[in-house]
Parts: sequence; C-alpha cells; structure tokens
Amino acid sequence: KLQLDFTAGSNLPTIPRIGFQCSITPELNTWQWYGRGPVENYVDRKDNAFVGIWEMPVAQAWHPYHEPQETGNRTGIRESKFMVGGHGLLFRSADGQPLEMAAYPFLQSDLEGKAHPTDIPQRNLITVQIAHRQMGLGGENSWGARPLAKYMLPATGTYEFSFIMQPF
Repeated sequence: KLQLDFTAGSNLPTIPRIGFQCSITPELNTWQWYGRGPVENYVDRKDNAFVGIWEMPVAQAWHPYHEPQETGNRTGIRESKFMVGGHGLLFRSADGQPLEMAAYPFLQSDLEGKAHPTDIPQRNLITVQIAHRQMGLGGENSWGARPLAKYMLPATGTYEFSFIMQPF
C-alpha cells in the first residue's frame, strides 16, 4: 500500500497533478482497467468516456498529437492491470477514491520540447502515472484558456490518497 499526503503552501502556483509515477517492464504491455474509457479523458473532458472494463495495448493508450503534449489520461479508475498472459501488476484504490491513470512506452520528459510525435523515442519501459487528481485541460474557447476553477488544483489545503500495487 502506498500513501501520499501532500499539504500545499499558499506560495505555490496551481498544481498540475498530485500523484505518483513509476516505470514497469515493457513485457506488461496490455493495460486493462475498470473506469472511464476507452478514449483518453480528463476531469473536464470525460463526457465521451463511459465507465466499463477496457483493455488495450499500452502502445495504443496515448495519442500522438501534432505537437507532443499531455496524453493518455483516464479518470474514475477503480482497478487497473498491466499484464502479459495470466500475470502482471495490479493497481487499485486503497481508500475508495477513484484514481486517474495514464500509461505510455516512453518517459513523460520525452514529450518536452518535441516538435512532432515521431520525435518521441520509444523506450524499453512503460511509464505509469497514478494520480489522485490532475487539473483539467481548459481551452473552452480553443484559444488556450485556463481550466475552469472547479477543475484546478489550488495550492492550498491537504491532498491525501492511497493505492495498492501488487503482483497477480
């Protein structure tokens, strides 16, 4: 069981994501989750994503946007498995709060400063994001507007969540 407790300070800017990131072996390349899907979705972009059990190869779980950027998030996740054959790694909420997760075959830092998706190196690993919350995408006016206040993570108060990570 992993527990994250974060107390924000008032001198911080808006927080983009509160969570945990790890790399797992590339052999666990099938992702199955119980939550919103099958398409990527965010707290302010989830009307076209329905709760269900979804499964896909990790290589298809992200979107190669024309200009590389944040990609592949799923919300409302109760349980998530990365597997090969009949075994793998399970993630699930330990405190009843749904998780937000993303997985892709590169490092998150590989998205920075790239001009095209073909510039993103495919790595011999899978990056897994496990988040308590992530701010919305914004852009309601298609001109770069910030997310609405209800979809932001203010730098005040305490954020707490826990999840279980275990082999199966």
